[in-house]
Amino acid sequence: MGSGPPPPFQSLQAGLAREINAKHGAINELTSRSSNKTVIKEIEYNGQKSENQADVAEMLNSFFTEIGPNLRTHVMEVDNSFEEFLVLKKQHLHMFFHSHQNFVS
Repeated sequence: MGSGPPPPFQSLQAGLAREINAKHGAINELTSRSSNKTVIKEIEYNGQKSENQADVAEMLNSFFTEIGPNLRTHVMEVDNSFEEFLVLKKQHLHMFFHSHQNFVS
């Protein structure tokens, strides 16, 4: 006996795979997202240029690793708590409704 599902199931699997791919394509189209990969052929970071993919990866990694600490140096210290900027207060996070046993499973 071969590896893999019997022929009727192979057909079903192939159909499901096509359906899933079609749904993903529709979602990407509706959300204006492209499934194409972005390929960075050349990068320049900190005065260095490179077309080597390993260098591109290292430079991107350095950028995203360093951006937080670099941005922090430009942020002014304030006495306000972050909680002052939250739209919802804790007391508004919970809502209670009357229920009936028919609505509870």
